[in-house]
Amino acid sequence: MTDKCPECHRPYKKGRSNSQNRYYWGVVVKMLSEYTGFTDEEIHEILKHHFLSVNKTFNDMIFYIPQSTTSLTTAQMEDYLTKVRRWAAAELGCSIPEPNEVE
Repeated sequence: MTDKCPECHRPYKKGRSNSQNRYYWGVVVKMLSEYTGFTDEEIHEILKHHFLSVNKTFNDMIFYIPQSTTSLTTAQMEDYLTKVRRWAAAELGCSIPEPNEVE
């Protein structure tokens, strides 16, 4: 296996892992949904907007466009999860276990 895409010649980037995705939806989103009363999808959108928004401007207006978690690499997803856990603890008082702490 080569470390570059044969068509575009860019280095391969490993997308978020299945275990990261299961942890995100099954632990992080579920806990925050139960804690706040928002639905899973609402929590997902809130987190994307808060942590993954890219600012775009047009005619001196600023638009906040959230990135999809599916576009994140494994490293970016771990960074996202770390930020979410810290924010939940500091701002909401909700302690989310790390992946290695989940049974």
